[in-house]
Amino acid sequence: MKPKFWQERWQKNEIGFHNAKPHPWLVQFGARLNPGKIMVPLCGKSLDLLWLREQGHHVVGIELSELACHAFFQEHHIEHSVTKLDNHVLFSSQGIDIWCGDFFTLREDVWSTCTAVYDRAAMVALPPELRRRYTQKIIRDWPRAAATPGNLLLITIEYPPGTLEGPPFSISEAEVREQYESLFNVEILTPPSSRIYSSTVRGTDVHEAIYLLTQKSG
Repeated sequence: MKPKFWQERWQKNEIGFHNAKPHPWLVQFGARLNPGKIMVPLCGKSLDLLWLREQGHHVVGIELSELACHAFFQEHHIEHSVTKLDNHVLFSSQGIDIWCGDFFTLREDVWSTCTAVYDRAAMVALPPELRRRYTQKIIRDWPRAAATPGNLLLITIEYPPGTLEGPPFSISEAEVREQYESLFNVEILTPPSSRIYSSTVRGTDVHEAIYLLTQKSG
């Protein structure tokens, strides 16, 4: 899946993945995130960014589409600066910074002060070969703190094989553990059989799973 795919989705306003309010599972479980600086990969113009800022966090988004970055600040009338830095454009305001460009080339030092990561729409947006690159980028560039281990709130969806063509892609608990468990403790926050955590994507019922991943010490 190439960057052009997502650029065209934004250009055509085909953004069914965008929620008109903060994600309910973020609202329910967001207090589990470490206080401080929260990284939000593939953030789009999500209202989750505003919700996180309202909880006192400094938010660091990374988004491929410059159109989405402009839209976020314009739609919420947020004063901001725009600065070209290497291969990215930094949109910066009080409490929210969005790096516009390729997630995979984001500077390592941007991760150095992050205390937590919130992933609602990144992992599920990527096909299997890119998902592995994505998780390895996080594992490689996000340093493990000596005092307070970083944590990651991850929202995925699951559906039977062949019922949908991603994105969003179905991600099992087994895959989450296979990708992350070497360096993270994996806690599932949602009962697998609960209908509370079900939703519909393009007419197909899917199950939403919420995980809290915490960096292992040492």
